[in-house]
Amino acid sequence: MENEPPVGPGGPTVPELPGEPGPSPYPGTYGPGPMPPPAAYAPPGAAPPQGAGGWAAAAIVLLLLGVASIASNGWDLALLAEDLEIFDRAGMGSVGSALLAIDGALIVSGLLQLTGGIGILAKRSWGRALGLAGSAGTVLVWVAFLALVIGRDLLAGVSVTAWVMLLISVSGSVLAGGLLLVGRGPAVRPEAA
Repeated sequence: MENEPPVGPGGPTVPELPGEPGPSPYPGTYGPGPMPPPAAYAPPGAAPPQGAGGWAAAAIVLLLLGVASIASNGWDLALLAEDLEIFDRAGMGSVGSALLAIDGALIVSGLLQLTGGIGILAKRSWGRALGLAGSAGTVLVWVAFLALVIGRDLLAGVSVTAWVMLLISVSGSVLAGGLLLVGRGPAVRPEAA
């Protein structure tokens, strides 16, 4: 009877060996419980604000639109400047001047978009304002172009390149402007005095 386990009030008991782990805190499992999601370990300011990815996408769209607008409309402006005499001989000097002004305004809008995209990526407070101004300007100038072309019945004379640029510029500007208006954006760096 020396090898028999001691008997307690509820029956025989098994002695615990030293160094033996106690019961698992999770019934029916062996080992540690499920791990919390990684976000639970991130410090409060480490996660980007909601919508920051939208601003980065808007900045990239603005950069691409700005470069394309400056290049395309600069080239068109140079060609139109050479053709102003043709517009004057045809009695349409005002149309040629209006098209020059439209190209100039699209170049300015492209510069605003390009600068705004750079500002957003550099986390500057002025980036969003310039991006929105350039996008709104682009849409308004293309509307003026359409009003001129339709009002003067010049639809047949508009090149395929102009229609493609209109489609790309307007849709990209609406996309970038929408992303900038919806998202909160990244924290901006204080401006140097």
